[in-house]
Amino acid sequence: MSARAVPATRISPPSVVRAAGERARAIHPELMDVKAEHNASCRAPSNRASGRAASWLEACARAARARSAKEALEAVLLSAIEATRSERAFLVTSAQDASAARTATIESAVSVRPDRSRVPSSTLLRHALSRGRPFACTDLGQDGDLRAEGSVRSLELRSVLSVPVPVPPPLRAALVLDSRLPRPFEPEDALLAAEEHAGLVALLASLGRDRPGGARATEAQGTAELVGRSRSFLDLLAQADRVAATRLPVLLVGESGTGKELLARRIHEASPRRDAPFVAVNCAALPDSLLESEMFGAARGAYTGADRDRPGLFQLAHGGTLLLDEIGEMPSCLQAKLLRVLQDGRVRPLGARAETVVDVRVLAATHRDLPGLVAAGRFRGDLYYRLAVVELRVPALRERLEDLPAIAEHLLARLARAHGLPCGRLSPGAIAHLVSRPWPGNVRQLEAVLARALLRTGSGEIGASDLEPHPPPSPECGPPVTLERAMIEAALAEAGGVVSRAAARIGWSRQKLQRRMAALGIQRPPSRPGARSSDSSTFQ
Repeated sequence: MSARAVPATRISPPSVVRAAGERARAIHPELMDVKAEHNASCRAPSNRASGRAASWLEACARAARARSAKEALEAVLLSAIEATRSERAFLVTSAQDASAARTATIESAVSVRPDRSRVPSSTLLRHALSRGRPFACTDLGQDGDLRAEGSVRSLELRSVLSVPVPVPPPLRAALVLDSRLPRPFEPEDALLAAEEHAGLVALLASLGRDRPGGARATEAQGTAELVGRSRSFLDLLAQADRVAATRLPVLLVGESGTGKELLARRIHEASPRRDAPFVAVNCAALPDSLLESEMFGAARGAYTGADRDRPGLFQLAHGGTLLLDEIGEMPSCLQAKLLRVLQDGRVRPLGARAETVVDVRVLAATHRDLPGLVAAGRFRGDLYYRLAVVELRVPALRERLEDLPAIAEHLLARLARAHGLPCGRLSPGAIAHLVSRPWPGNVRQLEAVLARALLRTGSGEIGASDLEPHPPPSPECGPPVTLERAMIEAALAEAGGVVSRAAARIGWSRQKLQRRMAALGIQRPPSRPGARSSDSSTFQ
């Protein structure tokens, strides 16, 4: 038994399902009033076909009322649950051989269970994708291949059915429905109903690929304020769009302020996970003591004040994308735990006994030289190779100065909207002045300079003289690393050698300051007489 291929058309999904619904009402108006809960009465062979037809038409009507493609897909999955008397439905895809569950992407999930659980069985998903043909089992406890699998037992699943969804190769897709109840459906009838819904899913997916705007063009401005027309910038956007359709990890490398997080958002929005959460965390902004619980979650009672289970960022990003910004600042003790999550697709919350399955695409960003950190023994080589399957370098602003006028005009318009001011414009002299600067802080520094100029002038033309009070750093200041060293040494001197006080002056955590001191080879000066240290450990 194979799923019927559905030809792709170039009309909108609501038009398709609305037309199907109107034809159905004209031919069989009584079928449109049939509800899913009445399917139990359609047990006789003569009634099964009409019951499946009513269920399919109801799915069309629900999809037509949906306000988005995501809602339309969920409406079809809910109808499939009702038609097969299952409890949960998953649409899962894989761009490669599904030899491991973590290569699969859950495009959509619907549950009618009282606990609303949407955690899938990785075993069943892998089985559905690798099998490639319809499968039904009404008692998993009697199935020799599946009954011993951990995810099947932990989720207490008793019944499952899966059918392939017709999609263009090399992509694989399957519709998987499961239940904790034994024998909730007749296998033959349920598989026919599931196949019919899988065909509708394939139709919605093909329309999503063909609709105008479905493919993202690499024009002057991409998503999320990425602006530019230079060749290096357009090449970067093209690479990002190509990798967006895959599940491959991506490492974004570039100086601070170049827009790495914006590029990560573009990759997420151009991916099949665009309707799922995008979660970003700055690994350098959290103390070591909090980073583990923030990343992986914490069980009730794991620490003082943990009065309930607290999901981590991996759980919050389930089905979507997690950006680990400043990954080079992650402590070595957490690097090993992150590597295991990337390998196994499971996280163990702090203080918990059981692991949780997560489906998350991980993007990482850094301004550090990670290969150099690996060579120095300060970053795990196996984690680096896992994260840098695809490495995209974001160019500094000084490397694409031809984009600076367009970026500046865009920033001025945004700043004017934010502050309720008329949008100013840059004079030719101001543009020449901006282009002549080195911009060590990149776009972030440019935005700060323009904000001050706009607030100073209020409106009208911004000239070069409006930018002069904030000249570029003099050549003797040296590169950003030298500036950072000078800032740290000055803070330590002012704090009398007390690291915690110096960190407070800079606005960093003590752990981050210690990491940067170690990276730059800065020794803590002797504490001044009478200075009391609040550091909990001696900095080495």
